Amino acid sequence: MIHWLGLSSIFFTAIFSGWVAYRLQIKSTYWIRISLGFSGAYLLSVCILHLLPEVFEVELKYLSFFVLGGFFIQLIIEYFSKGLEHGHIHGYHSHQQSKIYTIMIGVSLHGLIEGLPLSGTGFKSSETLQNMYLGIILHHIPSAFVLVTMLKNTHFPARKITFILVLTSLSVPMGAIIGKILLTQAMSVYFNYILAVVVGVFLHLSTTILFESAEPDHQYRFRKFVAVSLGILLACLISLIG
Repeated sequence: MIHWLGLSSIFFTAIFSGWVAYRLQIKSTYWIRISLGFSGAYLLSVCILHLLPEVFEVELKYLSFFVLGGFFIQLIIEYFSKGLEHGHIHGYHSHQQSKIYTIMIGVSLHGLIEGLPLSGTGFKSSETLQNMYLGIILHHIPSAFVLVTMLKNTHFPARKITFILVLTSLSVPMGAIIGKILLTQAMSVYFNYILAVVVGVFLHLSTTILFESAEPDHQYRFRKFVAVSLGILLACLISLIG
């Protein structure tokens, strides 16, 4: 069963974040990196506390290879997205605006893959599914903010910015719908393999965010340290309470 409330939350929080980015004049990406550090820490914690145990609860062949495959798939996606998912803001001249559409394809593909397990057909624990929703929401808020900021810097008109924001925000719900179509009862045995791929994507994304949250000398400043610690603490508290 598809959880429309969770998918709507992912969509509308991304839209709202993009709207805020459009209304504000951003002179520094410092606080964006702070929020990414928080979301990356939470996402990594969800992988360790919930998603990995869920994946390996069932003994299936080659699941570990699918986790590694997801890690590599995210590496390929970033060839197109240019790392926008973890806070890279690019500015292009008017004659380079076609590159934005390549980034849009990468971001949308990332969202589609994230959404595949959200069909809700194979999770053994509703707590795991809820934590996954929250992790995606926390990740897409700064991601949508960065996307719109980049589009503004590239002098895209408001109508195109709105179109790109809506299209990329729909990618996760569309992934869930595609997952629902693909993962029929006869195909549900493959759910864990798909989830393993998504876990690999999350592991790549979250660790990259955490590594890039550090300063050039690889030292965390106090605020970044607090943000990362709060992300881990939130995941632990939700896990213990649940």
